[in-house]
Amino acid sequence: MTSRRPNKILDSSPRPLLLKKSTTPKGKGNHASRHFARRTLPFLIVFFAALFVFYQNLSEIFLSPLETSSSVDILSNSNAGHALHGNVDSSSSSLNVDAKMHDSLQEGRQKKAAIPTADGTRIIHREGEGILLLEEKSKKYHEIIHTTSNTEMKSISCLAWNSKDWLEKPRYGNIPGNYSHTEFPLMANLLDHLPELLDHQNVCHEQSLFRNMGKENAASHKNEHDEHLMMRIWRIRLMYMSFYYHQHEHAMREAKERRQLEAAHGSQRCKEAMQRYNVQSFDYECKNAKFLLAEVRNTGIGSILKRDLFNIFMAGVVLNRTVILYNAVQRGVEGDPDYFWSYPWQLASCPRQDYQCTFRPITGCVPLMEDIYNATNVHHRDIQKFMDSEQIPYVSGRDDPPPEENTRIIRYIKPDKNALKVGPRFLARMNEIANAMIDQLAHDKQDDDRIPILRKAAESILLDEDTNNFYKFGHEHSGAMIAFMMYFLRPRIDKARMLEEFMQKDLPQGFDSSRTLGLPFRGSDKCNQESQCLSFPTLMRLLRNRWFEEGFHDRFGHLKNVTANILVTSELPNIMELAYNFSANDTYLEKLPFYPVWITNTNDVHQGNGSTKRPVLTHGATADDITLSILSSFKLQLNAASSVGNCCSNFHQTLFHLLRGGCGLHIENKGQCLQDRNESIYQLCCDVRHKRFCPGKRLERLRKEYNDKEMSVQDVEAKLWEF
Repeated sequence: MTSRRPNKILDSSPRPLLLKKSTTPKGKGNHASRHFARRTLPFLIVFFAALFVFYQNLSEIFLSPLETSSSVDILSNSNAGHALHGNVDSSSSSLNVDAKMHDSLQEGRQKKAAIPTADGTRIIHREGEGILLLEEKSKKYHEIIHTTSNTEMKSISCLAWNSKDWLEKPRYGNIPGNYSHTEFPLMANLLDHLPELLDHQNVCHEQSLFRNMGKENAASHKNEHDEHLMMRIWRIRLMYMSFYYHQHEHAMREAKERRQLEAAHGSQRCKEAMQRYNVQSFDYECKNAKFLLAEVRNTGIGSILKRDLFNIFMAGVVLNRTVILYNAVQRGVEGDPDYFWSYPWQLASCPRQDYQCTFRPITGCVPLMEDIYNATNVHHRDIQKFMDSEQIPYVSGRDDPPPEENTRIIRYIKPDKNALKVGPRFLARMNEIANAMIDQLAHDKQDDDRIPILRKAAESILLDEDTNNFYKFGHEHSGAMIAFMMYFLRPRIDKARMLEEFMQKDLPQGFDSSRTLGLPFRGSDKCNQESQCLSFPTLMRLLRNRWFEEGFHDRFGHLKNVTANILVTSELPNIMELAYNFSANDTYLEKLPFYPVWITNTNDVHQGNGSTKRPVLTHGATADDITLSILSSFKLQLNAASSVGNCCSNFHQTLFHLLRGGCGLHIENKGQCLQDRNESIYQLCCDVRHKRFCPGKRLERLRKEYNDKEMSVQDVEAKLWEF
């Protein structure tokens, strides 16, 4: 029998060498040297070659940009990776446009469509020409880079983990990190970062229970012995932190990797690489994240929060997708086959023209512009169908799948269509995130005395209330809604500083919040369209009732010359004229148990209506000023010990959500809707354009109460002071 010699395998990789006993006849040369030449030497050559290749691969990952060839200097001014919505400061633009390009773009500036860039310039899309100009520069960049080795292509210091596409293509960037974080958590135990992350919500009062409870060296609240109240505040805090974790999980992981590479190669090299690719300090690719994109609608801030954005965030949590909000994105001009357009946000006027003009980024994840253009559209009805299911947990292959389950980037179409309910799938996911954070805290700090109440609070998330009263104020008592509002309404660090300065300027010296009543006044376009309204004296008559009902008279009534601070805020330009006219009327003052001291928001723009489409701006005020004015009114009203408001107004509902979440200085103040009063005069009808029967029924009740079939609402308001 003959034996077949095995075929030789040609393989450059090192592999185990099987040495066989030599078959060389004796006396045919030196056996050891022949064995070395035939067997051992080839093995050593292959081994050292493989070792060299392995070392090169390591270099591709960790080599810094300064260790590449001289082509780096040529590339340093390229436009690769321009972030179209990066910085809002022209001093540190995220998009560099050289003089030649700028002149070329200027020619069609007045005639053609444009998109804003971070530094205030606008790239003109003249039949796609603006993009082509950038692509030409990008091609030059590629020609240069391809003359060097692949090692140099990947050698980008702390950006080594980012993809080539993400670095080189236009991105929808964030504002720089110093506008949103003093320190990014880097995937550490988030509950260890609780104080600073709660302080992001600095519309809330600095001494509020939400921000202050349990802080070391903080003043103790008299309510901290109330376990039920503490449980509620901790539940809202945990849901707030769960929104944060959900939105930043992927960015935190990437930030940790970026920081490790920066530590290895130096911050200067990292800075140069980020400048070269126009990556801002809070821009992360989030390779493994799925995105839920949505354009922010142009309407009042309260309506956006309660309808659109809460729907979007709940859907993001249930679908396990990071939410990305955008505005002012455009490609091409109308009529082009690939034309894309989204409106600027009318509550923003900085070059970005989106929510980040005033608020912190909702996530560190940054998509490509082409991701926004080409996202798969998913309609509200498909998302609602999946979210309304009570099947927990969702089992792939057994239950109806999420919409576009295998598509990385989808766009939420018409999120304002109707309110999604706070359902089991959403609450189960929030509970899961909260428990994961608590588990990490327990692992790192087993003796942390917060763990027992945190466990109870996490379980209570599953029981979150979501009931509507007769007037159908959506999510009126939902802790999830409150937590979401607190999460979104986090002003940028520079804006937060301004808000604090505004409030301190408006509060008089020696201000006593314990004798302060809140009167947010909504008039103008709200009246007789979205809601019925009341006169200023009628609302002051209600504050008189509240003074007795809430025990202020018992605390202060026996003193002489009792004063009460009245926090008056409104979009009406003449609101203080109404207040001073009331003070000048002795008939009214004689029947009040206090003398009113008016305190108002002097930074208020008083735009004259609640619509973003019809603002009346004076003295150079901008849309950014309107948004800051809204937040400063919230912040001032959170000083009140008792508040009333018209809950036909989403603005007033938002204020009361903040109060009920422990955001105000006085936790007892949860706000009272006029519609919750027993007196018919205060039970204002909402949406009177469509519910025309309501005003008639209200008038019928008033006439019955006063036993007068001819009375008008105005007659009743006048009679309120005849006592």
